[in-house]
Amino acid sequence: MFPYSAFLGILCQLNYIFTYYRMVYIELLMSMFSSFLSLRFKQITERLNLALEKKKDMDFWREIREDYDKVCILCRTADDQISNVIFSSFASNLLLMLAYLRNCTIFDEMNLQKIYNVSAFIILLIRCLVMLLYVSWVNDESKEPAFALNSVSSAQYNSE
Repeated sequence: MFPYSAFLGILCQLNYIFTYYRMVYIELLMSMFSSFLSLRFKQITERLNLALEKKKDMDFWREIREDYDKVCILCRTADDQISNVIFSSFASNLLLMLAYLRNCTIFDEMNLQKIYNVSAFIILLIRCLVMLLYVSWVNDESKEPAFALNSVSSAQYNSE
C-alpha cells in the first residue's frame, strides 16, 4: 500500500517494540499494585487473628478500622485510576490471542510459523491467567478480615 521507505519501516518497527514493552510493563505494574494491596489486606487479617486470642482495648480496634479504611480507599483510588489500563491491556491481549489462534488454524502442515503461533498463543494465555490471578488476589484478601471480625468474642464488642 505504501512505497518502500526505510525510514517508515524503522519507525513502524520501533513502534511495535515500544508497544510490546509497554504491554509487558503495564502487566508488571498491575501485578505489583495487586500484590501490594493484597499483602496489606493480609497484614490486617493477621493482626486481627492475633487479636482474637487477647482482649484488646478500643484504641486497637480504632487503629484496625482506620487501617482497613485506608487500604480500602487506596484500593478504590487505584481501581479508579488504572481500570482503563486494565481493560485496554486485557482487550489487546485478547485481540493478540485471537490473531495467534487464527494463524494457528490457517496452515495445515506443521511448520516453524505454526509452532511459533501456537507457542505465542500459549504464552499469552498463561500471562493473562496469571494476571487474572494477581488481580483476583486483592478481592480474596479483602474478604478475609470480615471472617476474622465475625469471630470476635462478645466480650470485646465496643463502638469500634
